[in-house]
Amino acid sequence: MRSLFFKKKYLEFILEGKKPLEGRVGYNNIRNLKIGDLILLNGRFRAQIIDIRRYPTFKDAINEKNYKLLIPDASSIDETIKMYEKIFPLEKQIELGIYILELRYPI
Repeated sequence: MRSLFFKKKYLEFILEGKKPLEGRVGYNNIRNLKIGDLILLNGRFRAQIIDIRRYPTFKDAINEKNYKLLIPDASSIDETIKMYEKIFPLEKQIELGIYILELRYPI
């Protein structure tokens, strides 16, 4: 079973049910995930991937309906995009693509 690691704040949002979506760039470990896969959050909490959506960039992926599900304490779409761009520069997004994982926790 694969593990995905999160900063403490974001792990807590997932465990509280406030963050069912996770955005990542398409590194091999992310590209190889499939709908239905079980994963460990921070090596400890079991979750399931229930959907995977792919986009060219975070700007394409983030919208009014999902930005709070990705970053629950964000105040806008633009803030959410900027937060992801600090972690994943635009060049990396274009090179690897963006994967929005929908997680089910608990399972």
